Amino acid sequence: MAGDRTDIVADLQAGRRLEPIRFASGSFSQQTEGSLAAGEGMVYIASLRQGQLMRLNLQADATAVPLSIYPPRPTAQVPALLEDSSERVWSGELDQSGYYEVVIVNRGAASIGYRLTLAIDNVTTTPSDAAPEAPESKD
Repeated sequence: MAGDRTDIVADLQAGRRLEPIRFASGSFSQQTEGSLAAGEGMVYIASLRQGQLMRLNLQADATAVPLSIYPPRPTAQVPALLEDSSERVWSGELDQSGYYEVVIVNRGAASIGYRLTLAIDNVTTTPSDAAPEAPESKD
């Protein structure tokens, strides 16, 4: 088993199991799919900004393919958004800017297919300069 882990680490270091998620101009959602052999994993990275809303959905067997989401700079208070979770959906406002990592690993005994969807919404927290107009009174 240690040889398998060494192979996985070597593959990750060589970029063979690491894939960036890039959004096309004007697009705020990206979907990727594939299959993982038993014991195989994938790491997806996405460059995101603080204040954006992220929605992530993983379609895969929850018992065989745990989901982990790591922020750019893990802290003692928030080491991960999800870690080895059977949850299939995560959404929330991002607290940091940088590369977020989404990790999936097939812990099952057979090959398994998956589909990962990542959607990002820009968030504006600056209030509008214009004051709302009062409705006209009807006498």
